[in-house]
Amino acid sequence: MQVQRLDIAQQQKLKLTPQLIQSIRLMTMPAAELRERIAEELERNPALELAAPERNDIEYKRFNSDAEASFAGEPDTAYPDISYGEFSGGSARGAEAADAHQMFIEGAISRSESLQEHLLAQLPELPLSEEVSGLAEMIIQNLDGRGFHLVPPETLPGALVPEGALAPDGTIRRNLLDEALCVVRRLDPLGTGCTDFQESLLFQAEYYDGAPALALTILRDHIGVLEKPRSDVVARKLKVSREAAEEALDFIRTLDPFPGSCFDSESSGYIIPDVTVRKGEEGFIALINDEEIPVLGISPLFMKLSRGGQGNTEARDFARESVKEARWFMGSINQRNHTLLKVVRMLIIFQEDFFLKGPAYLRPLRLQDVAAEIGVHEATVSRIAGGKYLQCDWGLFELKYFFSSGVHRKGSVSGAVYPPSGKNRETGPGARSREAVKQLLREIIGRDSTLSDRELSEKLAEQGISVARRTVAKYRTELTIGSSFDR
Repeated sequence: MQVQRLDIAQQQKLKLTPQLIQSIRLMTMPAAELRERIAEELERNPALELAAPERNDIEYKRFNSDAEASFAGEPDTAYPDISYGEFSGGSARGAEAADAHQMFIEGAISRSESLQEHLLAQLPELPLSEEVSGLAEMIIQNLDGRGFHLVPPETLPGALVPEGALAPDGTIRRNLLDEALCVVRRLDPLGTGCTDFQESLLFQAEYYDGAPALALTILRDHIGVLEKPRSDVVARKLKVSREAAEEALDFIRTLDPFPGSCFDSESSGYIIPDVTVRKGEEGFIALINDEEIPVLGISPLFMKLSRGGQGNTEARDFARESVKEARWFMGSINQRNHTLLKVVRMLIIFQEDFFLKGPAYLRPLRLQDVAAEIGVHEATVSRIAGGKYLQCDWGLFELKYFFSSGVHRKGSVSGAVYPPSGKNRETGPGARSREAVKQLLREIIGRDSTLSDRELSEKLAEQGISVARRTVAKYRTELTIGSSFDR
């Protein structure tokens, strides 16, 4: 017989509050996503508004132990006890804030023109009958991101046999469908409205005057030879001269196999750097991209309402809750920016040779080493580094690019990490990261493109870098460099 009884037990559980979850999510957002998130919060929380921008920069002096003082006054947490500036109010100030808010909201999200919109905008300029224009619109709406048919055009509603058609066999409608297909294919970009890339390439080649006859033959009957588009291979398979094969291949290279891809709405956009590092007179300067991350403040009206002791209790409670959420949101962004600057500061110190001399001098570096230096968990550094980019004199790099494992070098320990401060730090060529070896491999291939993977491995060994042939092939593939035969 089962007996029911009450027991008292103590348990320890770790629960994440909604505010902490929000702080973690903001930590992982790059500049573009954070801008959109700020726009959403501005629409949701009336106590939050835009403030006048202030440049958030910190100058780091190389090998200066006082550089830590730059962070002496920053808060360790970003929660409600943080002090934020408030506004004095006034009609002029309110109008300025409203204009800034409107401009930010309007520019937060933009959408480029789609392929369908681009094609449909050209149809009214053409002298088309109502039936052909309707079929052309239906064909355009049936295109995928590459410019090809999603379903066969003959299966579209009313494409062949409309209701009340004079020809039951669909002959008349077939002629109209062919005319509509030809119209769509001649629009800009040329070659959309085809079944696949072969049909699109063939239409483009036939459209242009002066296309080599061999190019038309290759696209019509021998498309497989384009898998390895080398003139000697094509000449041998088709039994033509090498000059004719080269002429045909040069012409085919001018065609676009996926004409609609440039309008693909899912294609990745421009990369916006989250932080910029530049060299000053006495050291490096790290700058948060404040053009993408605007400065926020709290509405003076809501501050006044939240402090009111009398009046509408419901309005006062709403104002207090809105101000509290606004403070927390601003604190989370503030914490994100300060943590990002801390990580970048350590990258400047650890990877000083990279910033001074270039990618070939990138050193091995681990997430846990940076985390130990700035006093946070390794997962925090991983969140900050993920998806964020750094702009410097050598180009645009993802923050994770600077965290790379080491490559074994004769007479050294693989993957060794060097302390940030100066005395025990190795400054010679002993430490090589994977990215540095790949950069060196690119330079060697640039000087002599005929070297095989084994010969490349031997060239690296001459510089004291022990890399197997299979590893060379792996690095070469990651660099999108073909084999010695393809080169």
